[in-house]
Amino acid sequence: NEEEAAKKLNQFVSYIHLKNVKKQYGNLLATSLEKGAINWKKVLDILPKDVPIAIEYPSNNVEEILDDKKALEEA
Repeated sequence: NEEEAAKKLNQFVSYIHLKNVKKQYGNLLATSLEKGAINWKKVLDILPKDVPIAIEYPSNNVEEILDDKKALEEA
């Protein structure tokens, strides 16, 4: 589980590469932060607050990307 992993790895984190995933036809696909299966806000609450964060997932939807950026800034 991602929360347990975050607790175990917390002390080693110096950079966060943030993405979310959803299951489709038995495969995990990268998706926007809000459409995925992972509660990324809970994971971020566990990880260090003073490290750089990057968002990455395939998207041509500028509005979706900006919404995720805003959600991350408000988290």
